[in-house]
Amino acid sequence: MTLSLGVILVAFVELARYGDIKDCMFVIPGLMFCTVGDVTLFLSNEYDIELKEPYFSLGILSFGLAHIMFCADLIYLAHFQFTPALLMIPATVIGMLILSKKGVLEFGRYKAPLMCYAVLVGSFCAFGINLLLVSDMDRQVFFFGTGAMMFWFSDLSLSFRCFNKRVPDWFGTFVFTSYFLATYAVALSLRGF
Repeated sequence: MTLSLGVILVAFVELARYGDIKDCMFVIPGLMFCTVGDVTLFLSNEYDIELKEPYFSLGILSFGLAHIMFCADLIYLAHFQFTPALLMIPATVIGMLILSKKGVLEFGRYKAPLMCYAVLVGSFCAFGINLLLVSDMDRQVFFFGTGAMMFWFSDLSLSFRCFNKRVPDWFGTFVFTSYFLATYAVALSLRGF
């Protein structure tokens, strides 16, 4: 929880010292939803998510709302310009469906909500890549775009951690490392230029 609260602190410091609130009006609320998601997922059981419901579902809902917030800012920062990077959205969903169909990921009763979440995760990554492609490279673009891509890797690895019982325990280190790198990158994007 200290690392999660640290992300919020970094975001406020970056914004207060250098940022422009109109360019990132949804980033801090998005990071707050991530912190709520951290708390609720911490209260769930990663080995048997149904054991302590509704915490897992509330965590996914919180992160879904965060992704919506982040996407809104990414679209605004890209000045509503779109590239083929948006193909990452259906690619993410199709990839998750294939992994589910082949039995690599066993979603059970969570399949429908997780496919909706895959749309949001794919959207966040797609709009992050889109921003990198349509904007001049500066600190804000770099950190927000790479944070979005790292978040995609983090969520994909979390899917393996929760829905593939053959993944070793040490894999959780990759999940958390990629997640905190992603959220800190998003927080650092608030400094802007």
